[in-house]
Amino acid sequence: MVDDPWRVAAQNVTVARISTPALHLLRLRGFDDAVLGALDRCLSTELPRVPNHAVGTDPRAIAIAPGEWMLVGSVVPSAALLAAASGARVAHVADLGEGRVVYAVAGPRARDLVAKGCTIDLHPRVFGPSRAAQSALAQVFVVIDQPSEEAVFHIYADASYVQHLDLWFADAVLEFQTQDTD
Repeated sequence: MVDDPWRVAAQNVTVARISTPALHLLRLRGFDDAVLGALDRCLSTELPRVPNHAVGTDPRAIAIAPGEWMLVGSVVPSAALLAAASGARVAHVADLGEGRVVYAVAGPRARDLVAKGCTIDLHPRVFGPSRAAQSALAQVFVVIDQPSEEAVFHIYADASYVQHLDLWFADAVLEFQTQDTD
């Protein structure tokens, strides 16, 4: 998706559409620890073994289901990933980048804003920098990731929902226009 400077802000929270990084979906069926080890070496990071967990920065590996990961960042050629996964019964790599939009929700009230639109528990005890989740946000299926200790969430959504999400975020931040952090 083309860089788009869309941004909306209120007191203690900012939502911005950011450049879509390289995004790949890796799916495996019928694999073992040797296949996962080969993929870890190929990616230079350990794939999370438990769904709804994330590791690394570039690339960032988000486990979205058993045997399924979204890889964010550094481009590892699909051929290299498939070669590393050659011991799996089924291995599939799909480039998602152009079909996705990424929002960064940042600031002390970022968690509150994201929680306003979804039903998952975003309390810091349960959802921190090593966690990610698929959820509906504003009735749109998304992947929510907190890539660092900072109060920033990355929301990955299908690009066809960009107008809906822009409008939802613009409306959702209105609540934060006059609120303070008390």
